[in-house]
Amino acid sequence: MSSEKIVIPLSKTKLLLGIVGSFLFVILGNWLIVNAEVVSSTFSNGTIMGMGLLCVFFFTGTAIIGLIKIFSKKTGLQIDEHGITDNSNASSLGLIEWQDIISFRIEQVMSSKFIIIDIQNQEKYLDRVPNWKKRLLKANIIKYSSPVTITSNTLKIDSQELIQLLNQKLNSRN
Repeated sequence: MSSEKIVIPLSKTKLLLGIVGSFLFVILGNWLIVNAEVVSSTFSNGTIMGMGLLCVFFFTGTAIIGLIKIFSKKTGLQIDEHGITDNSNASSLGLIEWQDIISFRIEQVMSSKFIIIDIQNQEKYLDRVPNWKKRLLKANIIKYSSPVTITSNTLKIDSQELIQLLNQKLNSRN
């Protein structure tokens, strides 16, 4: 494989749109909490307040992560002779070495597409992250059989273009 380094930056526009969307959901969550009695024709007040709290906490978290990424100097994704260095999402693992990569595939949740990297030696990657991130990665393993996901939603590249590039680089190693 050549020593060519490919750098795919984070998309500040996509991140900004995500942050704005997160803040809108935080506002909605607060509105649900304050107006639980008005909204509670189908669900109990507690259920409505719970949904509001969930919106506030989850989307405050996504807004914070988005703000951190928008001001980060880190590259979104780097592909080089060592492997793939990912910084595209909250569960990013950093360098995924070529020797551990088996294959790539696209999964979709609603309208969001992301790339699953099937790897061998999953424990090697789980052992190097803090416990809060390990829980996210184990949830990925349960749902997708791999802890490693790359989202193109925060990158300046389309998911189809990215998976073609990744497959090309993986195939050139064989």
